[in-house]
Amino acid sequence: WLQLCHFIHSPTAHLVQCLSMADAVANSGYVLIFVSCAVILGLYAPWLWKGRPPPYAEGAAQAPPQRTPSGLPLAAHCSIAMFGALCAAAGNIMAYRVVLQEHLQGTILERRGVGGVITTLLISGALLFLFGSHCALLGTGCVPARPRRVASAECGAIGLTLLIIIGKFSMGIVHYSAPCCACV
Repeated sequence: WLQLCHFIHSPTAHLVQCLSMADAVANSGYVLIFVSCAVILGLYAPWLWKGRPPPYAEGAAQAPPQRTPSGLPLAAHCSIAMFGALCAAAGNIMAYRVVLQEHLQGTILERRGVGGVITTLLISGALLFLFGSHCALLGTGCVPARPRRVASAECGAIGLTLLIIIGKFSMGIVHYSAPCCACV
């Protein structure tokens, strides 16, 4: 009984528990990123095929709210997309929290090299573009004159994010480990 109790409370067992919890947080982050990207791509798929919706009839007493090519009101479309961009950013923080820690400590170049800095900046820039462009679209209050161009830019930002993550997966970089376990 004492040996079993010692094994359960040993630092090695605690380290294994910390690592499995870290893997679960990172996996949840990846799921959040991929689901958010799928939702935003789903919002813009009709934009690529349909283009601009037909204008409302002249002389109507009250024009209905501006609708996107997917049929959603513009405010709902932008709100969903902004929430999706925020969820993808939260997932990115969950999945790459060790890299974020290294950025804040200033040790990213020694541990990850220039590639770590570049990929972090590209993903951060793409997610910032997604959020900012939907804020601007919400502020204008109307569907852009060239919706396919806007949809291509939004899908390009999502594509860049997903390609970088899939590229990291293909190189075997799925879970980052901290230099030391903070919970020991």
